[in-house]
Amino acid sequence: MFIPLPRMILLPYRLIRLIYELLRKKGWSDEDKKVLKWLDKPDDPLRPEDYRVKYFNRLNITIEAKKPILLKYSGSSGLTSRKVIPARLFRRGEYIYLEAFCLKKREYRRFRLDRIKYLAEG
Repeated sequence: MFIPLPRMILLPYRLIRLIYELLRKKGWSDEDKKVLKWLDKPDDPLRPEDYRVKYFNRLNITIEAKKPILLKYSGSSGLTSRKVIPARLFRRGEYIYLEAFCLKKREYRRFRLDRIKYLAEG
């Protein structure tokens, strides 16, 4: 027995199916592949000199306290202000990164410590 479905149910299905087909044909861009490759790499161990990097100790304390901080970050889009909840510090290659939950973007982000220009408890 065939039960007709209302068009309102079929429309989201067709839209999702169309998006899936477009993504499947397009594939990943080279930039996406680079990011995925970088995320798959294991963290490098922290070196003794890493603990002397600017803001490293303050960030370690805020990670343990689980307090939000305000930072000014010089990224690809210029100087931005972000309020974040720090999660961990790690090193990849020659750079030390802060992984934190960004309250502005509502997702986890990674910030290079050498690009942080200002840090305050927020």
